[in-house]
Amino acid sequence: MNITNKNLAAYQYLIESIEQSPIQHVLFVSSSSVYQNINDWVTEDNKLEDENSILFQIENAFKASSGFKTSVIRFSGLIGPNRHPGRFFRGGKQVKQGDTPVNLIHLADCIGIINSIIEQDAWGQTFNGCADTHPIKRDFYPFASEQLGYPVPEFIEEESLHYKIVNNAKVKQVLNYRFIYPDLMQIPQEAYE
Repeated sequence: MNITNKNLAAYQYLIESIEQSPIQHVLFVSSSSVYQNINDWVTEDNKLEDENSILFQIENAFKASSGFKTSVIRFSGLIGPNRHPGRFFRGGKQVKQGDTPVNLIHLADCIGIINSIIEQDAWGQTFNGCADTHPIKRDFYPFASEQLGYPVPEFIEEESLHYKIVNNAKVKQVLNYRFIYPDLMQIPQEAYE
């Protein structure tokens, strides 16, 4: 299930409907944005989620249901076909927080992780979905822009940095998942087509 509406009441209604159905498992696609910016690594188990995040509250509502088992996948920023990161800052858009790491994942790995959870019956768990590497924006976005022949984006200098680095170790350990595109700086151009 992947619904972009962040209306908690609507999700509560959906949960009640699922509980009255024969559905036994739900795979909830969430976002690594539920983690606070702590300027360090975040994992599924270190309790660094933003308690005020509606998305985090929705995750918890699904996990609290006794009528079915829910696994949550917290994907980072999506890249892949029609989502080349070199296009993210074209047209003169400026990049903030240039010295902070990126948290991205290719669509092929999103699908691979989803399939692994289903095939391995890995229900009742939370997983992060993010590539292995986390280059800083100041290195990554010019590289991605140059791949497409676009001008390198400009960076806004900021004194205070706010970031998180999403750890993907659990998905590799529990699911034995091997990333198709683990290194963001090594993704071939055809992977974006």
